[in-house]
Amino acid sequence: MLYKPAPLKKGSKIGIVAPAKPVDIELLDQVKGYMEESSYELVYPGNVKASYGYLAGTDAQRAEGFESLFCDDTIDAIWCFAGGYGSMRILDKLDFEKIKQNPKIFIGMSDITALHIALLQEASLITYLGPTVSVIHRNRVEKSSYTENYFLETLRGEDEETTYLYPTEAPYHTKILRKGIAEAPIVGGNLAMITSLMGTKWQLDTRGKILLLEDVNEPPYKVDRMLTQLKLSGMFDHVKGLILATFYRCESEKQTLSLEQVFNDVLSGYDFPVLYGFPSGHIKDMLTIPLGSFVRMEEGVVTPLKKRNHQLLEA
Repeated sequence: MLYKPAPLKKGSKIGIVAPAKPVDIELLDQVKGYMEESSYELVYPGNVKASYGYLAGTDAQRAEGFESLFCDDTIDAIWCFAGGYGSMRILDKLDFEKIKQNPKIFIGMSDITALHIALLQEASLITYLGPTVSVIHRNRVEKSSYTENYFLETLRGEDEETTYLYPTEAPYHTKILRKGIAEAPIVGGNLAMITSLMGTKWQLDTRGKILLLEDVNEPPYKVDRMLTQLKLSGMFDHVKGLILATFYRCESEKQTLSLEQVFNDVLSGYDFPVLYGFPSGHIKDMLTIPLGSFVRMEEGVVTPLKKRNHQLLEA
């Protein structure tokens, strides 16, 4: 049984966690002001000012800050400051049984994929693939409200739409690379992080799942290499469907294969449905997706299966 965290309410406390790159205090203070406008209080981590090269403190500091927020009964949700790199370095330092006993909303993306996978597979916790603190700040600067609105509606449990609504001015186009229908829990996140965890105890379990993948700043040959590694490992053998979200700045002007050619080459021989261009990833306008929840893929549309998701155990 999976734990579905209770939704946010007015006055909820949100703990900021920095499992990867160092925190920009000025930026964080600005987002704190935004969230206070929506009646939420941000609580800063113990390693908020810590720095260890490209990391927000040592592995021990980051792991302690992460775990302490889960064990704090006054905290209702845990929100990652940013991605970058570093989350996978603390996986073997976390007490997942203790976290499992204190389930909370957890939100992040990109490098945070490592923690999403571990929390789902070790703590049976549904987590949210969505914007980090730094993404919300950037969108506020760019005066784009789609991501923040969807983020808050999802965490409050107010989004009653029957399907995921795409941005109306998206700079990309959703394509059906292979038709079909699939219903299953959705898992995944950043392709590079999923590939990096292969061969570890936190390798993503895709059996009977709909797999979502995204990435950024990876040329086609690197995307090809990572997808081929997943293919050769058998990771695609038992998936129900594949959502190739956005691969931002992954095309190349040099003589090369296009991303779509790469996808078609690597995925030839499978019969599951494949969708390309779903609004998740390193883009301005993104959805917030509860990982581990049930969705339905059909004709380019992804729909949360609310009745099945309501059966999940609410924490």
